[in-house]
Amino acid sequence: MSRPLIVTETWRRKERARALTRYRSAIQAGKCGHCRKRPQIVGTLCQVCFDKQPLWKARRLERGYYRQPHVREKAKWRAIKAAYGIGRDIWLRLMSEQGGTCAICREIPTKFVVDHDHLTQKVRGLLCQRCNIFLGASGEQPERFERAVKYLWHG
Repeated sequence: MSRPLIVTETWRRKERARALTRYRSAIQAGKCGHCRKRPQIVGTLCQVCFDKQPLWKARRLERGYYRQPHVREKAKWRAIKAAYGIGRDIWLRLMSEQGGTCAICREIPTKFVVDHDHLTQKVRGLLCQRCNIFLGASGEQPERFERAVKYLWHG
């Protein structure tokens, strides 16, 4: 896809999503995550792409540095900040406001998902995976929720 004359945040987000999709499909197929041609040798890279890496990065890949829990934790918070614009402090504040439970079902999930309005990009709260899927499947339309409640109460 060619780059538009005026680069918008939406275009950047879509381009990042496309690149991630290409990367993931290459990894699943057993190909290099960088060139997507040769088979993986070291981590997710082929030998040629691995040799092109800076020495410090190559050593970290060899030692499995990027699989360590503290590194994954930092990457998780960077991803949340990039996707939703909230840092760890705001996330923890949302968590305490909700009492450590899902904003909809009030159950304690094993993993929280950041819920946001797709039009305004404003963060609404933290949900469990099930409630997030429920919102997504309904298209975030309140009329559907009302019909679902009527259906459940009246059969």
